[in-house]
Amino acid sequence: GSGAEELSKQLKACIANIDIGGGTTNIAIFKSGKCLGTACINVGGRLLEVNTLTHRISYITLPAKKVFEHLSLPQKSSQLEESIIIEQVLKSMVGVVERVLLHLPLSELDQALVMTNSLPDIPLDGVVFSGGVSKYIYQPGLDQWWIHGDVGPLLAEQFRNSKISSKYKVLQGSETIHATVLGAGAHSVNVSGSTIAISRDVLPLRNVPAIYPEFDSITKKLCWSKPAENYSNGLYKTVALIVPPLPDTDFSTICACADNLAQELLKIQGAPKVVVAQQDIAKVLGQSLMRYLGDVPLVCLDGIQLSLGDYLDIAKPLPYEEAVPVIVKTLVFAR
Repeated sequence: GSGAEELSKQLKACIANIDIGGGTTNIAIFKSGKCLGTACINVGGRLLEVNTLTHRISYITLPAKKVFEHLSLPQKSSQLEESIIIEQVLKSMVGVVERVLLHLPLSELDQALVMTNSLPDIPLDGVVFSGGVSKYIYQPGLDQWWIHGDVGPLLAEQFRNSKISSKYKVLQGSETIHATVLGAGAHSVNVSGSTIAISRDVLPLRNVPAIYPEFDSITKKLCWSKPAENYSNGLYKTVALIVPPLPDTDFSTICACADNLAQELLKIQGAPKVVVAQQDIAKVLGQSLMRYLGDVPLVCLDGIQLSLGDYLDIAKPLPYEEAVPVIVKTLVFAR
């Protein structure tokens, strides 16, 4: 979607597409329309979360902690010191991407952040930036860098001042895309608003991991809270509980399912609560859950085919239409 592949065809050139998202930076090198190699690096705008009111760091992800440790930086400091520390951390992150793309010797930090790397060592004619962070590479000058609750605009500034931008011609792609999930192959669907249940003013939601239940041999019920613990870090504010096919879709069975789900939802942190049913029962299931949950915000959908490891983006309802756009992202790893 970035246009780098098509651009390499048109110019008969070798172009690197650098896609900078919230959690990873993904690189693909195209020569005359053919992909010659890729790399994935744990560098992204949301590896440091910030409070939009105080502009202070609110959460440091594991990859970012590795940078702090490598630079021997304190994870707690005064506000003045913190701004300097953020700059040092982001500059170090961009340095990792530089060394991978320029085929320079990798440091111990580089080896910790580089997930995959099969980039060919060939001359480049230019680079195209894409991903959520790239908007601020092409459109610099945002004063309110904290607006998204992360350091994306500041990371973009470091990329603008990097060896990559000075060594190579920065080309304009067809569009900057907002896909922050590693190796995301995304497809979109529209879910009918007449058969779902959604609390007011809870959408949009992005990067919601899909959670399948486990069977609890003691209670003889499905359990979502235990597998949800794998997503308890600060990057994920909520998770989507997948309801497998029920033996029957009569009212009593759905009510029993809602009772079990409500108990599980209250054990899991994050809001709104998101439930995705495999059968066409979201409306009645959602209404039953609202009765148990009270004022707890809820999104209950159906008609979406999901697999373990998928992530959901759920947009606001389309104007003048009873439909909610949903994007399903599937993770693809090289190893």
